[in-house]
Amino acid sequence: MVGFFFAGVIWHNVQVHAALRIGLLAMLVAACAEPVDEPPTPPAPVPIEPPPPLTVAAMYSSTQLPEFHLTLDEAAMAALADEPKVYVKGTFRYEEAVFENIGIRLKGSFTLTTLAEKPSFKVKFNAFTKGGRFLGLEGLTLNNLHHDTSMLKEWLGYAVFRAMGVPAPRTGYATVTVNGEHYGLYLNLQPYNDDFLEENFDDPLGSLYEAESGDDINKSVDGFDLDEGDPDLEALELFAEQAKEDSDRIFYGADSVLDGSEFLSYTAAEALIGHFDGYQSPHNYYMYYETAAGTWSYLPWSLDQVFVRRTTPFDGNGYLLRKCIDDVAECRLDYIFRARAAADTFEALDLSSEVDSVLALIDEAARADTRKRYTNTSMENAQEGLRKWLGNRLEGFRADPDCLVDGVEPDDDSDGFGPCAHDCNDADPAIHPDAEEVCDGIDNNCSGYIDDNPDCPCPSQTVDEVDYFFCTHVRKWTQARAFCKAQGHQLARIDSAEQNEAVWAVAHETKGGIWAIGLNDRKTEDEYLWGDGTEATFTNWAEGEPAKLLPQFDCTFYKGSAAPLWYERNCSSKAPFICSALPDP
Repeated sequence: MVGFFFAGVIWHNVQVHAALRIGLLAMLVAACAEPVDEPPTPPAPVPIEPPPPLTVAAMYSSTQLPEFHLTLDEAAMAALADEPKVYVKGTFRYEEAVFENIGIRLKGSFTLTTLAEKPSFKVKFNAFTKGGRFLGLEGLTLNNLHHDTSMLKEWLGYAVFRAMGVPAPRTGYATVTVNGEHYGLYLNLQPYNDDFLEENFDDPLGSLYEAESGDDINKSVDGFDLDEGDPDLEALELFAEQAKEDSDRIFYGADSVLDGSEFLSYTAAEALIGHFDGYQSPHNYYMYYETAAGTWSYLPWSLDQVFVRRTTPFDGNGYLLRKCIDDVAECRLDYIFRARAAADTFEALDLSSEVDSVLALIDEAARADTRKRYTNTSMENAQEGLRKWLGNRLEGFRADPDCLVDGVEPDDDSDGFGPCAHDCNDADPAIHPDAEEVCDGIDNNCSGYIDDNPDCPCPSQTVDEVDYFFCTHVRKWTQARAFCKAQGHQLARIDSAEQNEAVWAVAHETKGGIWAIGLNDRKTEDEYLWGDGTEATFTNWAEGEPAKLLPQFDCTFYKGSAAPLWYERNCSSKAPFICSALPDP
């Protein structure tokens, strides 16, 4: 029994010790082990909302940035290389919508480039397919933004015209690919076509004309190009006839064919945004004849150079604007009030906030655009410069038409011109904008330049046995050539590096900046001649010049330091100029 008792005790102790060891081990493990958290529940995936369906309203807004895909076969690309402004067949795709046999061509004058770069495009959905439409539209205009380093000016400029009650295109943005290759960010500009006319006029079946450089209603009506509708020469000739009458009929006659109120808003808006390349030149504008109403409207175009110059309401050279300001006191007064109203409209638009809104849409695409002609740093600087221009514009512009006293323009010398009409000396009746420049060292005609009359000689200097004449008043290249010719000279001819440097040394000391000289290829592209018809035996072109890809650039200007370089520019460009004596026969 005793043995059994001890055996039982021993076995009992073994069990107890085993249990203790197991329990102790479990406690040790529990004490040493890190607490194990439950794995976090992954968040439910956030569904990616597809963009809302594209509408015309959204496309011409700052809410959506569509991507348009253009496809051109080799034959179409070759055709565009030969005739860039003739429509070729291509394919247009947006998302899953595909449009075949649509018309595609290149666009632009100064901005015209090849497909190897970043051209502007015109897309016409009904060019080869009757009734072809995209979102109900017959076409798109896609501008390459080459001359607008900020990528914002056209958007803002057209907004000012629309706010002033002037019929003007709507704008948006898009990215574009061609044959699968990314071409970058484009301004999506509403075209002037049937759709635009239906949207903006009660009668959309009238005649739409485009005006090019120098075209104006006081000149031959043959210069206007018909873009939409049927030609109406009778209406054009009646417009010209009324405009040239020595009366205020064109502005206030019961039978006037001009929408005069809208015209004043149009010209005030141009002045406000500094559209020196529009009707102020005159250049780059449209005219629409609304047949049912029997009236003409002016429409803005090509706003890629606005918000740079601070033009005044009185600077424009368009014939009707000058007639209003210079010849019709009532119209001048109405125009002054309209300019003041334009400033109020400009302030209410708050364009600086509009810049923020647009950049929120396009900034990423703009920075990713490797085909644009400028760097991202240049773009940022241009955008900052634009903001400053907008912030400073109103103070100066409001001061310009502040020329009335108790609502009336003073005329102290009773010469018919007051400060609103830019009478630069209202104490002398012999000095006013219509006076003759008489070579007396006084700015008789208030042009801003002294003795700017061909009868008044420009300072001269002989260089390498050739007499050169340095005329510091600024004129278009074509006007400078005519001025030199009226003096019996030619716009300067330069035949050697020595002459080039010596003439420039005098010009640069006389007035800094760019000067016009006579070389041009206006007669035959890429055949450069001097004013006397002789070919150039010496040239000093800057890198990338002459600008052969831009056929509208035909006239030569030069600038530099010791060895001035030559640049080919549009013949409407303004600068001081140099004449030279004609060679002996």
